[in-house]
Amino acid sequence: MICPIETGVQREAIAALRRALARRVGGWSEYNGRGVWYDDSGARFEETHVRFEVWTQNALQTEQVLTAHNEYGAFAGEQSLARVVNGRASLVPAPPTWPPVKG
Repeated sequence: MICPIETGVQREAIAALRRALARRVGGWSEYNGRGVWYDDSGARFEETHVRFEVWTQNALQTEQVLTAHNEYGAFAGEQSLARVVNGRASLVPAPPTWPPVKG
């Protein structure tokens, strides 16, 4: 999971993500870095980010990690979330609300 940390709200969301990961799966590896990418028009974007690596034992834990990442995205106001699950990279839309609406 890659989580930008450019703004105060993103840093608050990272703190909430750390708490959620501790509660849901017990641990993770965390790396600070800087990412660069280009959009379709060729505009360059750079941002600092935290990359989380989380190993899970089963499908339930994997779902709990993805839920925590979605909650981070909604809290931080992200438009999309980058993650790799079982070796497959994906960019998924972030949920639109925080806290999540219970159905």
